[in-house]
Amino acid sequence: LGPWAAGFVAYQLVNPGLVESWQRFWLARQADLGFTPPTWLSASLASFAVAAALTLAGGTLLRRWPTRRRP
Repeated sequence: LGPWAAGFVAYQLVNPGLVESWQRFWLARQADLGFTPPTWLSASLASFAVAAALTLAGGTLLRRWPTRRRP
Protein backbone atom coordinates (compact mmCIF):
# COMPACT_ATOMS: atom_id res chain seq x y z
CA LEU A 1 0.00 0.00 0.00
CA GLY A 2 2.97 2.31 0.67
CA PRO A 3 4.24 2.41 -2.94
CA TRP A 4 0.71 3.10 -4.19
CA ALA A 5 0.32 6.00 -1.73
CA ALA A 6 3.70 7.43 -2.73
CA GLY A 7 2.69 7.17 -6.40
CA PHE A 8 -0.56 8.97 -5.62
CA VAL A 9 1.36 11.79 -3.92
CA ALA A 10 3.77 12.00 -6.87
CA TYR A 11 0.84 12.27 -9.28
CA GLN A 12 -0.80 15.04 -7.26
CA LEU A 13 2.45 16.99 -6.96
CA VAL A 14 2.88 16.96 -10.75
CA ASN A 15 -0.80 17.52 -11.59
CA PRO A 16 -2.82 18.87 -8.64
CA GLY A 17 -6.12 18.79 -10.54
CA LEU A 18 -8.87 21.35 -11.03
CA VAL A 19 -10.94 21.21 -7.84
CA GLU A 20 -10.02 24.48 -6.13
CA SER A 21 -9.55 23.32 -2.53
CA TRP A 22 -7.76 20.14 -3.62
CA GLN A 23 -5.51 22.10 -5.98
CA ARG A 24 -4.72 24.67 -3.27
CA PHE A 25 -3.65 21.90 -0.88
CA TRP A 26 -1.30 20.24 -3.40
CA LEU A 27 0.13 23.53 -4.64
CA ALA A 28 0.95 24.36 -1.01
CA ARG A 29 2.74 20.97 -0.68
CA GLN A 30 4.69 21.78 -3.86
CA ALA A 31 5.76 25.07 -2.27
CA ASP A 32 6.64 23.32 1.02
CA LEU A 33 8.93 20.93 -0.85
CA GLY A 34 10.30 23.58 -3.21
CA PHE A 35 9.13 21.40 -6.10
CA THR A 36 8.23 22.83 -9.48
CA PRO A 37 7.30 20.05 -11.91
CA PRO A 38 8.90 20.36 -15.34
CA THR A 39 6.38 20.92 -18.14
CA TRP A 40 7.50 17.75 -19.93
CA LEU A 41 6.87 15.48 -16.92
CA SER A 42 3.81 13.25 -17.15
CA ALA A 43 1.99 12.78 -13.84
CA SER A 44 1.08 9.20 -14.77
CA LEU A 45 4.66 8.27 -15.58
CA ALA A 46 5.96 9.99 -12.45
CA SER A 47 3.51 8.10 -10.23
CA PHE A 48 4.32 4.79 -11.93
CA ALA A 49 8.08 5.37 -11.58
CA VAL A 50 7.80 6.25 -7.88
CA ALA A 51 5.56 3.28 -7.09
CA ALA A 52 7.72 0.88 -9.12
CA ALA A 53 10.96 2.09 -7.52
CA LEU A 54 9.55 1.72 -4.00
CA THR A 55 8.10 -1.71 -4.79
CA LEU A 56 11.45 -2.92 -6.15
CA ALA A 57 13.35 -1.45 -3.20
CA GLY A 58 10.93 -3.00 -0.72
CA GLY A 59 11.10 -6.38 -2.42
CA THR A 60 14.89 -6.30 -2.37
CA LEU A 61 14.95 -5.44 1.33
CA LEU A 62 12.48 -8.20 2.16
CA ARG A 63 14.50 -10.79 0.25
CA ARG A 64 17.65 -9.80 2.13
CA TRP A 65 15.93 -9.73 5.52
CA PRO A 66 17.03 -12.74 7.58
CA THR A 67 14.24 -15.20 8.20
CA ARG A 68 13.91 -17.73 10.97
CA ARG A 69 13.83 -21.29 9.85
CA ARG A 70 11.94 -23.84 11.86
CA PRO A 71 13.85 -26.97 12.87
